[in-house]
Amino acid sequence: MSELCSMALKRGYRVVVFNKRGHGDSVLATPRMQGFGDPKDMRHCVKYLRHKNPAAKLVAVGSSAGSGLLASYLGEYGADCIISTCVAICPAFDALDLFTKPLNFIYQFLLLSSVKKILKKHSKVLSPLLDLEAAYNAKCFMDFDTQVYCKFYGYKDVFEYWKHNDPMRNILNVSVPFMCINTGDDPISLARNVPVAMFKENSNWLLVMTTKGGHCGLLEESTLAPWADRLALDYIDAVLEFKGADE
Repeated sequence: MSELCSMALKRGYRVVVFNKRGHGDSVLATPRMQGFGDPKDMRHCVKYLRHKNPAAKLVAVGSSAGSGLLASYLGEYGADCIISTCVAICPAFDALDLFTKPLNFIYQFLLLSSVKKILKKHSKVLSPLLDLEAAYNAKCFMDFDTQVYCKFYGYKDVFEYWKHNDPMRNILNVSVPFMCINTGDDPISLARNVPVAMFKENSNWLLVMTTKGGHCGLLEESTLAPWADRLALDYIDAVLEFKGADE
């Protein structure tokens, strides 16, 4: 997110990065990680920012898994989300399809390795609650989620877990202008799951769909600068300007 933060700072935004508990070199004080679509921690962060900056307009950009958390937050809190507008970069619109079916081996290996690394970092505080060896040996996300997140939240199986963590579960409650940026060749956020009809039916939502770009690889060929970050900020600028004129 560093490029986006740098770009936003240059435009005059005050930037805050939300790290899920246990991520970003943070200390895990309690034996629990944050579920994929559990927005409660983000809610505390947003309310804290509102308390500290009561007159400021809060906006948000989520990338990859962060966009899933953002969608969950917007859907769960609806008109009380406190956020004026937001952008999701490469969101996955069907988490159940993504995480309960085999991914490309390379991507699955890389993603699983990253979450296992986080788990190992907090092994001391998590060991009383989890079978860590079983989690480390997980070969797919179904196995990992069963050993980790189902235990944290008390779900009977991975399907119940994803029923409560699917970012689309309350998507119709989203009440603010919302832009999504997706690519046709994304190996993780699959194009077949992009609900194009839903965007056509909602005038408050905007979908940007490119032919190529992979997963969050939205770079300008000439400069290798992330054009998706620039587009996200352009959109937020325009929405805030429109809302300001309307008010």
